[in-house]
Amino acid sequence: MSDENTNMNDDPWKVTSHEEVKSTNEVVPVKADASNSNLSVDALRSDFGLVSMICGIISIIFGFTPWGILGLIFGILSNRGKKNSQATAGIVCSIVGFVLHLILLIVFVIIYFSFMMRIFTSEGFPGNFNY
Repeated sequence: MSDENTNMNDDPWKVTSHEEVKSTNEVVPVKADASNSNLSVDALRSDFGLVSMICGIISIIFGFTPWGILGLIFGILSNRGKKNSQATAGIVCSIVGFVLHLILLIVFVIIYFSFMMRIFTSEGFPGNFNY
């Protein structure tokens, strides 16, 4: 072994302590430029458009739950400024999910009340349980 590796006080990775950096007073310039950032506004809007489309499709399947509301919000945020086709699809899917499930709710309410009216009117209970 060489003498360099036997000294345990030497730093093998050349890591400097906080005091050493402070004593040298070196200033490291930091360039703050939005164009060099990994997450630009266009990429974020594109991601919002994709999220809006996914939430809109889920709202068609499961009803106008919070998914539909999230689909609308993300779609509107993504469509600000430059139009995004995924965001437009998300908005349309969210609205279609709302309208579809509103129609289904109205149909089920009509069926329910028509069944209840049949039970409690002069026709009597189904199965001839008239008293």
